[in-house]
Amino acid sequence: MLTLPLEHGQGALALLAFVGGLSSATSMVIVSTLVLAIMISNHLVMPLLLRFNLLSSSQGSSGGSSSNTLRSPLLLIRRLAVLATISLGYIYYSFSPDNGKLASIGLI
Repeated sequence: MLTLPLEHGQGALALLAFVGGLSSATSMVIVSTLVLAIMISNHLVMPLLLRFNLLSSSQGSSGGSSSNTLRSPLLLIRRLAVLATISLGYIYYSFSPDNGKLASIGLI
């Protein structure tokens, strides 16, 4: 995609195509990582924490205090899930013998 504009002396168009490709690849990684982190926190970690009563879900006099008590652990769980997802992706990339197939996996 980049060689065609470069062969015709259109460096600015090649740069624009490169920036567009970089932007789409970055957004694909960000969106998929955030979605996986939310799914991990909502469907795996939080049900386990609530089942074993590891979170304090006591309400005070106001009805909205339980959401404030769950906010901090939820954000921590999601941040750790983002870190774990990015780390596991990098480990897979490092040990994968054929990195060309990663693009097709990302498109799926």
